[in-house]
Amino acid sequence: MAFTHVLTFNVAGPLAINRSVTLTEEKEINVEVTIPIAASDLEVEYVAVLARLASFYMVADQDLTIKTNDAGSPDATLNITKDNPFSWYPGQVVPLTDVFVADITALYITNGSGVEATFSIRSLIDPTP
Repeated sequence: MAFTHVLTFNVAGPLAINRSVTLTEEKEINVEVTIPIAASDLEVEYVAVLARLASFYMVADQDLTIKTNDAGSPDATLNITKDNPFSWYPGQVVPLTDVFVADITALYITNGSGVEATFSIRSLIDPTP
């Protein structure tokens, strides 16, 4: 069964731009998790081989720090801000390996926002080796 993600990009104003990218793949991995107040390096299960990612979208409703693979010596650390999604798909100018330097084996999330947070990932994966 194929899964489809449509990423839409809009710029409002007198010279508006509205574009979308449609991506389809055979496997989807999603995360929807509540991050408690003052959570520090809360482990969240998410595994992805970077070479097989066909779409990646991450967002939170509060400011969070995301570490990959190890809480103490992470391969990557991302500070995501409230309601500011991070998205990636093949063909973008910035390669995914500029953000994530190694395959992802786990996420460690810190919530210093003072309120409970909802963290979400939507990803498409090419399941063939």
